[in-house]
Amino acid sequence: MTIENNIRILSERAGLAPVSITPVQGDASGRQYFRIFLEKASLIGCHDPAFASLPPQEAYPFLHMQQMLSAKGVRVPEVIAKERQSGTLLLEDCGNLLLQNAAEDLSPDAAADLYRSAVDTMLLIQSMKGEKNSLPFSLAFDREKLMFEFDFFIEHALLGYFSEVFNPLQAGALRREFETIADMLVLPDRFVPNHRDYHSRNILIHDATPVIIDFQDARMGLAQYDAASLLRDSYIRIDDALREELTLRHHQGLIERELSCESYEEYLRYFTLSSFQRSIKAIGTFCFQTVTLGKQGYEHSIAPTLAYLEDYRLQHPELKKSDGAAGASLCGSELMKAFVLAAGFGTRLRPLTDHLPKPLVPVLNIPGLFYTFALLKKAGITEIICNIHHHADSIRRQIETSCIPGLTITFSVEPEILGTGGGLKHCQPLLGEEDFLLVNSDIITDIDFRELADAHQRSGLAGTLCLHPTPDAPSIGTVGVEDGLVCDFANRRGTGIAPHISIQEAPSSVRLFSSICTPGFRASLKPDSTGCLSAISSDIMSTEGCGGISAHSQAIGKPTSQPMKSSTGQARRLKQPQAQSPIRFHPTPSSILRP
Repeated sequence: MTIENNIRILSERAGLAPVSITPVQGDASGRQYFRIFLEKASLIGCHDPAFASLPPQEAYPFLHMQQMLSAKGVRVPEVIAKERQSGTLLLEDCGNLLLQNAAEDLSPDAAADLYRSAVDTMLLIQSMKGEKNSLPFSLAFDREKLMFEFDFFIEHALLGYFSEVFNPLQAGALRREFETIADMLVLPDRFVPNHRDYHSRNILIHDATPVIIDFQDARMGLAQYDAASLLRDSYIRIDDALREELTLRHHQGLIERELSCESYEEYLRYFTLSSFQRSIKAIGTFCFQTVTLGKQGYEHSIAPTLAYLEDYRLQHPELKKSDGAAGASLCGSELMKAFVLAAGFGTRLRPLTDHLPKPLVPVLNIPGLFYTFALLKKAGITEIICNIHHHADSIRRQIETSCIPGLTITFSVEPEILGTGGGLKHCQPLLGEEDFLLVNSDIITDIDFRELADAHQRSGLAGTLCLHPTPDAPSIGTVGVEDGLVCDFANRRGTGIAPHISIQEAPSSVRLFSSICTPGFRASLKPDSTGCLSAISSDIMSTEGCGGISAHSQAIGKPTSQPMKSSTGQARRLKQPQAQSPIRFHPTPSSILRP
């Protein structure tokens, strides 16, 4: 017998006459939902295999929690009828307006009112009392549960969805970091009931009132867990000022109900830790749904959730302690940006570049710039800033009309060309305070940018150049290296790195580094066939830069926080669909830009 037939039979037993039954989108569980249309109303039908397989003597969590919440004054859908044998439930239809959609469609003030109501409802849930051997008091976010969720993330996110960019040898160090965080969150004397998935897709807005759904997995935990679910939501990002107001509202509500005696500072500490754990758990779920179950609708939520991780690291000392492989995994190379130089005139390719910008000159019928994009995406670097000047409209039009899924590209238009260093300095606000990759748009290479990022992270230095040995170096420009560190630059004009020299006409492949870097950069050869980076020894290149090594013009570094001295261009952001972004790169605290 089909699920629809079971729903129809139960409806008729309840004295109802269904006109039609249609499937509706459910949640990430194995439950299936249907809308039952009656002559003048509608109901929701639910089929839950767990209800059908449950022993008669055991309470069905959904029904148990529905009764508890309703008795506490929490608005939940009414139960119209139920049948354990078929696993069928008939529920009140509270519409399909989710808090997520309402918040996006309403004015900011109206949306804020809904969130205030949601916080107040959360406090009602967290003030429930009951027997320790009954739900939700018999379950908790203990160490075992938290580590299960962390391990789920490692298995289905890092070793599954991100397997192409995650080194499995890092999993052990990362798990130890997770164990430390789990230990911080297990404070049973502070535990209160939690919904567990208290976010904008589990709160319906019916008659201007929050209606809570999907509450059957409630358990005990820190009060900040549900607050993190709501205010660090994977589906909608609320304004920072509103989040601050709501965390304060939640904290004050806990104090007034004598559910906590924490200071607000301590509350925020555990809010950030809970938010981190909650986001990690959510990413694991999204990756599992996408890869294992083939539910592609969850994939677009991965990147927004990853974007929270850097916020947590900056806000909380415990999340900064990781280093090496663990730190790279925690903070994510998806946060690393790339600056692609595409503004030049391409004079050496004239007359081709009189009418076609050099980055669009095709190689095997593919614009050269797109090879760079492909390598960046392969390395998990999906946020790109591209400066343009010569035939700028052609470059922008080509990118906008091409299918480049998974990349977010920002154009920095230079009405007057600013040069390599000037273009980079102009985009400093877009690059932010974190490490970034600088790469020319007109090179065809097989450099593994991820390996380069890892080498830079391990070095702890201000920057890393990826160098390519070639006999043509003296005619292009050489880099002086000693013990694997850059000591000098020499180009075909005979200029070097001396601080008093202003190099305005150096070749683009070395000009940036001659102008703004200091001795102490790490030099790395292009990865060899084994994927390992080789050190450059002092006997290959003298400190006077007299042979053998030339820069590929790619570097990883970190901009200073100094404001730009001038800005004449415009920036325009092109948003492409989000794609998988690895969570491996942990930025160093050093800087390569000088005032």
